[in-house]
Amino acid sequence: MNTTAEREKQKRRRRATVIFLFLLVLVSLGGYALLGGFKEPRMSVVQISGYRLVGKEFKGRSGAPELNEIFGRAKSLNEAGQLPGTLAAVYYETEEAEKGNVHTFAGVIVGDSLARLPEGFTYRTIPAGRAVQAEIFAHYLVAPAPGRVQENLAGFARQNGLKPAAFVLEKYFGSNNIVLEIPVE
Repeated sequence: MNTTAEREKQKRRRRATVIFLFLLVLVSLGGYALLGGFKEPRMSVVQISGYRLVGKEFKGRSGAPELNEIFGRAKSLNEAGQLPGTLAAVYYETEEAEKGNVHTFAGVIVGDSLARLPEGFTYRTIPAGRAVQAEIFAHYLVAPAPGRVQENLAGFARQNGLKPAAFVLEKYFGSNNIVLEIPVE
């Protein structure tokens, strides 16, 4: 039989467990909020001046090591000052996207042509014009999935009577700021 002392001890343990779980949930929600998890992407129609990207094209599985290598090399060259500009990637709509495959061009948006391109890198341009834009101000760990934002952004374009292009440009301004743009007609 449980004695009164044992029942009190069990009661205190349950109370301590409930308080611990409550504090854990509170701290988790606070961290999520501080990282920007509750912030919705800000969407607008903008005029873009056109972009010149230096990077590499990739077609294949979205988690493939080759894709990570392309992003890693572009980031390293950017941080070293050899490829100055904004890290970016163009994702093209394909039928294979539903199966976990991507067609992308990953690299850096540069201001002017470079005297010498890094080995294996090429240019890709996006012409000036109008675009729909989504700004995400949240840490990548808690930010909404870019694919979902892209769908919402294409819907936003159609709601405004605009025809979205079959690709999206993602610009990375650090771990807490991603901008997605879809050119429109």
